[in-house]
Amino acid sequence: MNKRLFVLVKHMAKRVNLKDIAAATNLDISTISRLLNGDPRARVTAARRENVLKVAKELGYIPNRTARSLRLQRTHSIGCVISDLENHVQRSRLCGLVDRMNEQDYMVSLLRYKQADIYVETVNRQSLEGVVWSGWGGKVGATPALPAVTVPSVIIDPFGLTGFETHSHSIVNADRAAGIHQAIAYLASCGHRRIAFVSAQTNVLRIAGYRSAVRELGLDSDPALESTFDYLTESADLVRMQGYSAIQKLLASKIPFTAVQAGNDVTAAGVVDALLEAGLQVPGDVAVIGYDNIEASSSPLFTKPFLTSIADPNYEMGVTAAQLLIDILENQSDPKEVIIPPALVLRSSA
Repeated sequence: MNKRLFVLVKHMAKRVNLKDIAAATNLDISTISRLLNGDPRARVTAARRENVLKVAKELGYIPNRTARSLRLQRTHSIGCVISDLENHVQRSRLCGLVDRMNEQDYMVSLLRYKQADIYVETVNRQSLEGVVWSGWGGKVGATPALPAVTVPSVIIDPFGLTGFETHSHSIVNADRAAGIHQAIAYLASCGHRRIAFVSAQTNVLRIAGYRSAVRELGLDSDPALESTFDYLTESADLVRMQGYSAIQKLLASKIPFTAVQAGNDVTAAGVVDALLEAGLQVPGDVAVIGYDNIEASSSPLFTKPFLTSIADPNYEMGVTAAQLLIDILENQSDPKEVIIPPALVLRSSA
């Protein structure tokens, strides 16, 4: 029997180690170890290096994470502070983060933020090498101060967090003003000139994007077309009612408009409710665009017609946050800010 095949059969039922790969390649264990760990002291030809990697894959070799951590004095573990796994935005970011971290052999531990001292203690106790904060989805009005820890941190969407300005963090965010600008430009290309805007007052970047788009595209600028409300509730039903009430008032005022850009999809659903109740066709009489591209946007149980929306690149934001943290840990890169453009997802409401 071929020696490599013999080794493969012999070790199929047990965990393959460096000794097994050494036996199959006629190299000593120290050389195998250096090759698999990218150590430049492994002085072998490119062909032999490729053969070792091939044999390791054939044998099903899986690096021993514990042994590697002890040898390198690193845990290869990072934490992710995430507020709500039920939220599709947070889930998407987490998937991107975990996928990229796993590619680089890092483990990700989920952390719940309750108070600063417990958070700092958890980071230290678990010997985490870094932390990623995925926004803040706590109670409305609660804006926790980001605790100072000794490990590198990356923040995905710092909205709702305070204190991060005083520390050196990498930041990943979506260009929400650009997302709104893209949507308004699309509506303008469809012939709309009087475009209403309905949003919570806290969506400052989206409001700025609307105003700049109207100005730069030469559309009708009318303050009466803007309707903003205080975001004092976490209830989707109440947020939807805000959109509904805003359009009811706008219709009662007799101010003409042919399209509505909403600050989020739930508000947009309320806008559609009010328009349909008034006997108007969407998008025949009034086009409507939301923001966030939530999963329900394409469900008839949420709104009909299906909602055109702006999608933040949440998965890509997770991947980018992971790469920024890896660059800091592996290459001592300086913290930086990365802004990623959203995308317009066309459905039947506009």
